[in-house]
Amino acid sequence: MPDNGEFSKSLKEFLTKIDGWYAGNHEGFRTLFDATIANVVKCPADSNDPDGKKVYYDWRGKGIEDLKNLFTDWYNDWYKTKPNDGLDYIEKFSWLTYENDYGMVFVTCGPGLAMTADYARSCSGTTRRSRPRSRKARQPTPPGTATPWWTRPWATAGTSTSTTCGGGRASRGRR
Repeated sequence: MPDNGEFSKSLKEFLTKIDGWYAGNHEGFRTLFDATIANVVKCPADSNDPDGKKVYYDWRGKGIEDLKNLFTDWYNDWYKTKPNDGLDYIEKFSWLTYENDYGMVFVTCGPGLAMTADYARSCSGTTRRSRPRSRKARQPTPPGTATPWWTRPWATAGTSTSTTCGGGRASRGRR
């Protein structure tokens, strides 16, 4: 959950929050993100896939601006071309965690988890564009009906908000 208990209301607000968290090292956000980047593992598959069927994003040497750019591109482009593009961005993001214990901790605990929940709730197509648009006025969506399951209180109950997860999934990595 975001640190103030509320989700961002726009992409701009979300990106400003990430900037602030990184600049102020909010709950270790910068420390853990930088450790994640420092420990990114090269993709074992050929990133020059001639068929264009594999999705790969090389996080090595990247920084907070690259993370923000990924979220911005995801927000703006995921629905414009082929049906898989939303999943492609998820896969690009997930390369942070490939055989990277720091990456697993970053996305499953503390402000990294809050960041992904905030994006999913306030910026992703799951809540922003999941319903067909209509020219006539719609009734307001009842609270909680368009909320992704992983951001609901029961899905995150008992999860740690500290930057250390005590040997959870992060210690096992993705091997």
